[in-house]
Amino acid sequence: MRIVVTGGTGFLGRYVVRALAEAGHDVYTVSHSLTKPPDAVGHLSADILSEEAAAYASQGEAIIHLAGLSNASVSLASPLLYSRVNALGTLNMLEAARKAGAAFVLASSQRVYRPQRAPLKEDDLKLPPDPYGYSKLVAEEWTGMYHRLYGLRTRVVRLFSVYGPGQLVTEGQSGVVSIFIQKALKGEEIAILSQNLRDFTYAGDAARGSGKLHMRAACGSCTPRIPRTRSDAAAWLNLSFRGKRSR
Repeated sequence: MRIVVTGGTGFLGRYVVRALAEAGHDVYTVSHSLTKPPDAVGHLSADILSEEAAAYASQGEAIIHLAGLSNASVSLASPLLYSRVNALGTLNMLEAARKAGAAFVLASSQRVYRPQRAPLKEDDLKLPPDPYGYSKLVAEEWTGMYHRLYGLRTRVVRLFSVYGPGQLVTEGQSGVVSIFIQKALKGEEIAILSQNLRDFTYAGDAARGSGKLHMRAACGSCTPRIPRTRSDAAAWLNLSFRGKRSR
């Protein structure tokens, strides 16, 4: 299958591209980076909001939309920027998928929920703590709109604290595992500032799950589905797919 991965040169994107290529798919990427990922067949360097990016993405049989700004703490100072890139960027890719008749997979976030200590259920209150979470919640709503009004084959996955080799945090507080590792290697103090419970998802597990979601989205009767609780997120991503490989 010909699959376009937006944000395919980013931290999680590189894992997803590799997993798809190893599964036998032809993977094309679009991002701001000028460099094509080693496992991709083709690459476009473009703004996710541009017509050029939409035209490129519309050549895919499936679009896995990872592109966006992800630093939740930084979003508090830049709500307009995060809304434009994450929400409107998703809308641009949804329209590309609609015109192409492609399946669409959106990578959303745990931060659409209100923070709490108790385990989360899928239908718990959506009350984001920051502009980043709101931008993802809007992106989810638009994805649902395209499914209901246009019959677009869609899937949404809410990722929980993805970590793994290659993750480098230079600002903000997102990517706490990498932040702790970097501080430990420097011999710096590690401070835990939140009492909320957290789940962590290994990037390789998230990539394998996200990479297979397009097969579920390709089913005309499918509706968006996400992990039911925080505690089963990684297991769901890694184990819940049983479809045969599409080529």
